[in-house]
Amino acid sequence: MYANKTHNKLIVSIIVCSLGYSYISMAAQPSQTPLSIKSTVPMNLIITIDDTLNMGYTHSPEGQETWDPNYNLASPDYNGLFYNPDYEYKVPPRFIMDNGVLKRTSYPEFSFSNATVDGYLYTGIFNQSRRADYSAVGAWNLNKVVPRGWDETAYQTWTLNNSTTNSHYYRWNPDAGCGSDPRLSTNKSLIGTKKQCWIDGGRISSAKEQQNYSNWLAYYASRMNRVKTILAFVMADLDEDVRVTWQSVQGCYSTQFNANDDKNGYTRSNAQPYRCYGVSQTLAPFKGKHKADFYTFLHGLMKQDGEYNPHRAAMKRVNDYVKIKGAWSPYREEVGNANSKEYGCRPTVHLIATHGKFGQAEDNILFSSERSSVNQDFSKDVRFKAGITSKIVNKSYTLPDDKVYTPRPPYKDDVQKEKYAKTLSDYAFEGWAVDARPDLPNNLAPIYRDDSGSDEENYWNPKNDPATWQHVNTYVLSVGGIMKKSAAYNLNWDQGTYNGSYQDLLKGILSWPVTPGAYGWCVAFRVGADYGGCDNIKGIIANLDDWGTAQTIVDGWHAALNGRGQIYNAEDIYKWDNNLLIWDKIRNDIMMSGALQSETTTITVSSDSSIADSKAYYYETKFDSLRWIGMITQYQYDNDGNKINGIGFHEKLKSSTTSQGSDRVIYINTGFDSIQGKMVEFTTANYDRLSKQQKEDLQRSLDIPNAPTGEALGKLRLGWLRGSSKNEGTLFRERYKGYLLGDIVNNTPMAIKPPQGNSYYMNSRGQNYSQFKEAQAQRPTYVYIGANDGMLHAFDQQGNEKWAFIPAGITGKLNLLSDNDYSATNKQTTSNSSKHRFFVDGPLVTDDVYFNNAWHTVLVGTLGRGGQGLFALDVTNPQQPQLLWEYGDFNSDTATKLFPNNKVPGYILSAPIIGPLYNGDTVTDYVVFGNGYGPTSTTENNEPVYTKGSTIAIEIATGKLTSAINPVASPNSEDLGFSGAVGMKSNNTDYSHFGIERNTLYAGNLIGELYISNPLYSVSTSAPKGNKLLTNIPGTREIDGVKYVQPITASPELARVSLMRRTTDILLFGTGKYFEQQDSVSALTARNSIYGIVVKGNNEINENTKIDQLQVRTLTDKVYVTKNNVSYTVREISGGAITTTDKGFYIDLPAGELVVDQPYYMGSVVFFTIMVMDSSDPCKPVPKYWLMALDPSTGKAPNFPVFDLNGTGSSIDNPIISGILLDSKSILQGGHYPMAVNNEGKIPLMINNPDRIRINRVIFQGDSIFKN
Repeated sequence: MYANKTHNKLIVSIIVCSLGYSYISMAAQPSQTPLSIKSTVPMNLIITIDDTLNMGYTHSPEGQETWDPNYNLASPDYNGLFYNPDYEYKVPPRFIMDNGVLKRTSYPEFSFSNATVDGYLYTGIFNQSRRADYSAVGAWNLNKVVPRGWDETAYQTWTLNNSTTNSHYYRWNPDAGCGSDPRLSTNKSLIGTKKQCWIDGGRISSAKEQQNYSNWLAYYASRMNRVKTILAFVMADLDEDVRVTWQSVQGCYSTQFNANDDKNGYTRSNAQPYRCYGVSQTLAPFKGKHKADFYTFLHGLMKQDGEYNPHRAAMKRVNDYVKIKGAWSPYREEVGNANSKEYGCRPTVHLIATHGKFGQAEDNILFSSERSSVNQDFSKDVRFKAGITSKIVNKSYTLPDDKVYTPRPPYKDDVQKEKYAKTLSDYAFEGWAVDARPDLPNNLAPIYRDDSGSDEENYWNPKNDPATWQHVNTYVLSVGGIMKKSAAYNLNWDQGTYNGSYQDLLKGILSWPVTPGAYGWCVAFRVGADYGGCDNIKGIIANLDDWGTAQTIVDGWHAALNGRGQIYNAEDIYKWDNNLLIWDKIRNDIMMSGALQSETTTITVSSDSSIADSKAYYYETKFDSLRWIGMITQYQYDNDGNKINGIGFHEKLKSSTTSQGSDRVIYINTGFDSIQGKMVEFTTANYDRLSKQQKEDLQRSLDIPNAPTGEALGKLRLGWLRGSSKNEGTLFRERYKGYLLGDIVNNTPMAIKPPQGNSYYMNSRGQNYSQFKEAQAQRPTYVYIGANDGMLHAFDQQGNEKWAFIPAGITGKLNLLSDNDYSATNKQTTSNSSKHRFFVDGPLVTDDVYFNNAWHTVLVGTLGRGGQGLFALDVTNPQQPQLLWEYGDFNSDTATKLFPNNKVPGYILSAPIIGPLYNGDTVTDYVVFGNGYGPTSTTENNEPVYTKGSTIAIEIATGKLTSAINPVASPNSEDLGFSGAVGMKSNNTDYSHFGIERNTLYAGNLIGELYISNPLYSVSTSAPKGNKLLTNIPGTREIDGVKYVQPITASPELARVSLMRRTTDILLFGTGKYFEQQDSVSALTARNSIYGIVVKGNNEINENTKIDQLQVRTLTDKVYVTKNNVSYTVREISGGAITTTDKGFYIDLPAGELVVDQPYYMGSVVFFTIMVMDSSDPCKPVPKYWLMALDPSTGKAPNFPVFDLNGTGSSIDNPIISGILLDSKSILQGGHYPMAVNNEGKIPLMINNPDRIRINRVIFQGDSIFKN
């Protein structure tokens, strides 16, 4: 067994394994699920379907004779399988192969006059002659008779109302003196035959209700069909990368789950000929023919004759299966291929659908030929004794992580149960507690759904799964088995795993009942002449309720808890938490067991000093991918490196029971008809001031019976978005612990303090910036952050939200946030089908600018992956923000006038630039950016038109463009947008032309082309016009004999250096792409590079420059051990000197390394952050990050130590290296002194800055920090 490893409860990881590099997609649509929570080690899902005799019953719960004509059987208030007029019975989906292509269709709707009691068997793929009683399945005229009975092939008509012409249902009458709930009554005669206890629902007469009733009868009435229909919906939208296999309890299974038809591998019951339909059950991704095979299996599955109920044998098969080695190991990448790799981090979930009443043991005691031996005393049977001694739930047991389990509720049995053999709950506990594969690393990701207690309490909380070893999680779909209350044991099951008597079971106030154990099929049935010998068994087992019926049923609930899973009552379709349909609830819960619970951290620093001190404020942001919530904590460090003065901003932003979500100030842009927009408060009082489209979006209907509609719904949803909890868990999603702040993934906090600009430079604009600074010196610091709750939030330094802003560009999807299944669809695979969406996700930038004869502080925000647009706010007075303008696809008609070739910008993922450009003889402040990626319009045939590369300049003050843009297609005929742009700010000695030099910008595209661009070319005569191709380097490079496209997605950086005794501008950039879903796979094998090319000065690059005209650099990685014996992986760079003919340098990175963040030039050093994708083991928490420090003029290490690895603060005691490998990401959006947490996890790792040049602001994402 591998040694146990420490695992964080919330994991920062991207798990990858697939190989290959995909071509760059023109569409370039960002994934709507954070790539940092993706796992390409998909989970295993094993489905067990009960096909025993009782699955043919049409009643629930057990214990009620269905051949008696009682009212309760025709009422959903007692018989949970009967027609419920409150439910919509949907026809189940079906998947078939059509000419080699998987096709989704659905089963037919049968009319009321020609109905069927089994829509599956009545619908075609099976020959009717295969069942002698097939004719009993269909052709019921429900206007004349109502079928009923305990078996799907034995139906009679209702006689209670002396009529055979009406289809009826009955509802319980709580005012008739019969009690409040028929299921709690112990008088079966009273509830079954006393007419005054029931209300006649009347004849089913309307066409809509008749169709609903027919659908119920065909697909929901029997236990078997109820299970088949629920599973059909569960599996229809299951992520296709989940690996699925299946079995039935009694009739169709194989021990290695690798059978491919009824003649090759399946074990079949001897009780009745049984066919397994020629389908392969081998564990495989749930797509194509494998998905069609499952639906074929599901379609034809039917109950088996015989009363053996071998559920425990089915459970044991699953536990044994996950232990097997060899080709058929479920941990292999390709099951059946002995050469494919095994991954121990692959989760396994077992979903068993059953009526719950088990009998026959796992070793087949009393099966077939052994029926004659039932007189023996099984308490003395050696097989029975072995079952007792192998039970671990009631023993002290050391778990694979060395945690010692001592018998505790709710896992342990009643003390009497130790006398008896294993039950379903015993097998579920063993499946969870036993290391299925001790030879594989214990590297499964733990899941914590409830972290409200101490670490010890959270570990033993059944809602959580802390297991890192290979194990099975057990989920139970109970049909016909769950009773609301068991009088014998006072257990109350009130829907859902954690309701009813759960708390009493958890605390040990109540205990689980004794179950029959392995005494055979006769225990679960009545004593009679045909069961000779059962009296003997009854004598062994005391206190059985109805021969074990109640006990075995309750054991399903026990099994779900012991397997760290959940249980579901198939009777209830609509009543699940957050109003989910049962199939959505099951699918979401199962996917959660296979999902990575991810938390990423970003730390931003705010300081008035360029020196690390205790006055600096740190802003740490995190997100939880299970609940899609964000967290912001402000704190400081003391002199010993300890966090102090922590304030959780998210803790102060909680939901309110008021209809308006307390007194929050939230603004929304309602101005769809102009660029300037219109900002109003987002309240129900202002509902009529919203745009027509915004109201329609808020009023999108709910898939909930009897839910409000129209304006009433819109105002309720508006209240929820503001923070009201009044309708949480019913109409709308229930937010975890009342947290309102949405997940923060790609955005970073920005603290805007009083003006910090250099007055000497700023006064050169001809206006008195010094006076502005003095007037604003006492302006409060606000912390701004965009979140995926649809808002830009503004907090004060006490952690109070002062206001929030909803851009118009994301209002069209605000309704998704309130959906009950929004936070429950965290996918663990490559699918983009999760309901999660990005909203205000892009970078923020700020600066002081001059317009309208005054200085202003502006904040520009992009939507990033949340949408194609950006906005600008005037936050000079942070208490009263003003909307300056907003661009996006919501106002595409207006934008078309300004963007004739691109109706709207694309997805802007890089930070824009705020700065002055020369507009003729006038210097005006603009926001400048590359136009981004993605479709920007459609043709008349609704075909997408993609972005042409361009740089865009928008006048900060007005939102206007002074000239049209001249976008150009690349020479390779691809329509590809530009990444972020960069320009050189002039620092002439007289400072009279402070601005972006020559209006010249540089930007790259997705096929590795670099462009030089002038966004205001029509009014500037001293710069290139429009966009001009600068170079085809990198383009498509051949590295080690393989050609790779090298996309440029991060903004370049410019450094002005002295090279060969001449002033030279070097453009520095890296390649790599990581925002589309497929990038998490293609990045594994991609080869990317870092480049430094001369764009001005000696040996300028041009479009004819070849790669061999750049000086190559070589990387060497090694381990450096500090004086304190702390190890770091460091990187050195070697290569020749730059010569007079060289046009720059390049560094080829190893496979799986990429640059997706802008490098930053600080003093005489340029810093690069390199993401490292490790394909060697997808179970490792990746990526890691190189922080590289280069001399921009040579591409090698600076001539002084940059990293203070020894913590001495001296350059003498530290090595000269080019980079250091960290577990966290440096975003490098400008800052003061950089700082990172060292490998000891506490004392900051300073980065030397011998040039003493102030750095604006630096951010580190993860456990590392940049401090100013």
